[in-house]
Amino acid sequence: LALLSATDLPLLFAGLEPPPAAPLDLPSDRDARALAESGVASTARVTGTGCGAWQQVGSGFFIRPTHLVTNAHVVAGTDATSVSLSGATFETVVVHFDPDADIAVLYAPEANAPTLELASDMPPRGTSAVALGFPGGGELRISPAAVTANHEVPGPNIYGEGRHRHEVVEMRADIERGSSGGPLIVAPGVVGGVVFGESRSVADVGYAISAPSAAD
Repeated sequence: LALLSATDLPLLFAGLEPPPAAPLDLPSDRDARALAESGVASTARVTGTGCGAWQQVGSGFFIRPTHLVTNAHVVAGTDATSVSLSGATFETVVVHFDPDADIAVLYAPEANAPTLELASDMPPRGTSAVALGFPGGGELRISPAAVTANHEVPGPNIYGEGRHRHEVVEMRADIERGSSGGPLIVAPGVVGGVVFGESRSVADVGYAISAPSAAD
């Protein structure tokens, strides 16, 4: 099987990233661990398969015991999807796919997973956070993060089409391919954004779709 890591930065910025904000200190190990512990059991590896025996991997998190959120670009072009959570694998069905917002919802009827909550507001600059995901389709990684800026940018959808408004959270964090779709946890059990990629030009800068946009 060919294994693809579905976290190349989508075209939401129309090819132009905003200049990164000034960096901030990351949360302490103690604070990061407390945030991470509230989300580890709800964060899953997402695998999609398609024609030609290829696999595409990313991350996702449960917002209902049987429903999880990921990026649309993680499951785009796939014929079948599954999620791995706490050592178990569950077959899933894509029940919502929005290429404009880069958000998808998967239904895993047998999961019965713990859940996370989507924040009602964008996290402000200075918010301590952690990003959870499965870079490279490997083991779960906990990445301490600090929100550095919020952006409202017009840009195309994941296919490079149209012009759509995107609310994007910029963070200082170590985001790698395979982390797309994972949660940016900003308070215990609360997700401030859906991670969708890392900067192409600046190390340790990543981006997430704001939780309010995902909820919409």
